[in-house]
Amino acid sequence: MTHTDMTPGQPPMTHAHRTGTPAHPRHTPSRPDRRRSAWSLSWLLVLGLAGMLAAGCGGSDQDTAEAGAIEPVPGIEERTVRVTATTNIIADLAEQVGGERVEVTALMGPGTDPHDYTARPSDINRLRAADLIAYGGHDLEGKMADLMGELSRVTPAIPLAEAVDQDRIISEDDGAADPHVWFDPELWAEAAAAIADALSELDPAHADTYATNLASTTAGIEQAAADARAELDAIPADRRLLVTSHDAFAYLARAFDLEVEPIQGISTVDEAAAADIERVAAALVARDIAAVFVESATPDQTMRAVIAAAAAQGHEVAVGGELFADAAGAAGTPEASWDGMLLHNARTIARGLG
Repeated sequence: MTHTDMTPGQPPMTHAHRTGTPAHPRHTPSRPDRRRSAWSLSWLLVLGLAGMLAAGCGGSDQDTAEAGAIEPVPGIEERTVRVTATTNIIADLAEQVGGERVEVTALMGPGTDPHDYTARPSDINRLRAADLIAYGGHDLEGKMADLMGELSRVTPAIPLAEAVDQDRIISEDDGAADPHVWFDPELWAEAAAAIADALSELDPAHADTYATNLASTTAGIEQAAADARAELDAIPADRRLLVTSHDAFAYLARAFDLEVEPIQGISTVDEAAAADIERVAAALVARDIAAVFVESATPDQTMRAVIAAAAAQGHEVAVGGELFADAAGAAGTPEASWDGMLLHNARTIARGLG
């Protein structure tokens, strides 16, 4: 196993709220509908899945209407609960909450970008075999959105970013919800509670076990958040600008009093324009920031372009380190867990900006 709140009712945060000072004018890159960018393949997969489900289930109309509801699974107390998660970050949370009662499979491993991931036939088999599906939601798995919608009709499925307090969800300038909620420790604790609730409904005989695991998981989240804050608080006030490849760290910035200036939007499918490169370079020059950060699952070409654009203005910038954004680290490393990933990021940012 791996181990600044908003007022309720307030509208979701936009990019302009993400910094402690007025935000730089932000161009949200124009993009095709990410959910349709692999339209043909996605719908072939969905249609194939629908056919397999129809052949395998043969249920009545009432069965179909009730499909996907979280009901106790007969005999599940005598075996482990099968959980399929999309990313390894989500898989880690499910393992923490489920403990020895769960068998967790992650579709995506280290270095895999969920925004651009296309489901394979083997993934569908893993999803079909699950008692519970845990995924990001809010379009994190953009090319799998239709597939997840179809699956949720027949298998209990939790979109974690949609299971937390929606008044605290951050949104892009164009209204798109930011799915990277794992970087807000309080929201991630809510996501853990959502998994515990689902497991307890599926496997009520072990509800006490899930409650105990949830308490331990929540305590671990709180400790990791405190450790991360101790690192990040050391950054001087005039250097607390975090420049990253894509807009994955807004929740971290809100939770730990940083500012963010991403090149791309909340999805890596968003295309960065020349204006985005110039905007970020200008922010680095204006704030005299000497470090930028690349991401483990995102190519660094646009960041190299920003460094070059800043150099053209006489300002030297270096890569301050690699951050984990949409995927945790490799199995067996400290960064394979959520708390290890968070602490790695905090230490890397503090070292680069301090």
